[in-house]
Amino acid sequence: DHGHHAMRLGTSGGLANARYFQELQYKFAYHDLMNDDTGYKRFSHVSFPEIRLRYYTDTGKLNLEEFYGVGVTSLFPMNFLEKRISWKVEIKYYTPKDFGCPDCHAANLTTGIGASVNFFSPRYIFYTMGIINAEIAQSLHNGYRFNPRARVSTIMNPVGRYKLALTGDAVADLFQDDRQRTYYEFSVDQSIGLSQEWDLRLSTQYILPTTDRDNRYREAKITLNHYF
Repeated sequence: DHGHHAMRLGTSGGLANARYFQELQYKFAYHDLMNDDTGYKRFSHVSFPEIRLRYYTDTGKLNLEEFYGVGVTSLFPMNFLEKRISWKVEIKYYTPKDFGCPDCHAANLTTGIGASVNFFSPRYIFYTMGIINAEIAQSLHNGYRFNPRARVSTIMNPVGRYKLALTGDAVADLFQDDRQRTYYEFSVDQSIGLSQEWDLRLSTQYILPTTDRDNRYREAKITLNHYF
């Protein structure tokens, strides 16, 4: 009764490589890792479906940024008695940020397994995960790619409805002779639950390639979400 409602409507504004954009998003359900956990299992993620539209003011173009079909992340903190693995799976159609192409799209299937632990309190969780992404896209040299990644992340809920997540990925982009073989992704996400119906989020993302010929990607945005 005290948890946030399932449906979400959000609006965002931000910068992507110094280009200003605006976003509108709608999600049918249910709960993600950055939501206030009141009324839900702590640090759980079950989402389906979600659509995000992005408008770049310099070009006047409206782009389908992401259609998120379904996603589940289960983080089970290990202890002396239980050694359950953590895992995730998601299906989406989205705009990859390492392409250097804001109009390109790819169909993506992601699976991963790993381990999680609590740091001194249930409010702090640390996890590592091995993740495999399989993607299909016309903009890829072979029309497909496999890019496994190693993830290290921590999610903190130090006080009240505030959350902070720090994530780093080392990514291998396989079977793409015309692209970099490895790159790194870093993200910082913050959220604060303003009430049962509202939350505010600030997110930053940074992609660091390992070769000079590939573009770096930097994004920062602020989002206001309404739940109903």
